[in-house]
Amino acid sequence: MSNTWIMSDSHIDDMTILKHRPYKSLKEMKDDIIKKNNEVVKNDDTVYCLGDYYVRRGHGKKNNANDYEKKFKGKWIYLLGNHESSSGAIKTDIFRINLKKGGIYINLQHRPQDIIIEDEKHYYPLNLIGHVHDKYRTQEVKNKKGKISLIINTSLDTNNYYPYSFNEIMGIYYGWLNNHPKKKEILSWILESKRK
Repeated sequence: MSNTWIMSDSHIDDMTILKHRPYKSLKEMKDDIIKKNNEVVKNDDTVYCLGDYYVRRGHGKKNNANDYEKKFKGKWIYLLGNHESSSGAIKTDIFRINLKKGGIYINLQHRPQDIIIEDEKHYYPLNLIGHVHDKYRTQEVKNKKGKISLIINTSLDTNNYYPYSFNEIMGIYYGWLNNHPKKKEILSWILESKRK
């Protein structure tokens, strides 16, 4: 049985990220991120990478993002981060993916400032993002209508450089929902969204 994994901000080949991470070299960082991915991800699993997979800024040997992609287990789906457009290493034009899993609509994208709480069709009680590294793990946001969504930051920096399993994500989400003072309202928004 295949599983779903979510991660963001591996920053493969980004020398500048080392000053913010507990690694002494790019090789140590790359080896650790690949090892941790392959400890948990199986070949048939799906991995959503929410941007900034590969960043190369003119240092060291010229490596291609595809060289690293072959080392990671899983079937990868890449979303645009703020570095993909400048590096050209990952060929994707996917800005956003909306999923229906666990009975809710979930929005996936790179930057938190681009999240959706509600569109013309659905309410999104859960938004998965990256971009902010270890700034926060979760954050609650509200739109002008008062509807609430949980943001989960899937940057590798927030999970000891492991990808998040979908079960972990849903555990965080249900922990938030079940303890929320507006749980009944949130559930009614979810039901209303299913009818559209």
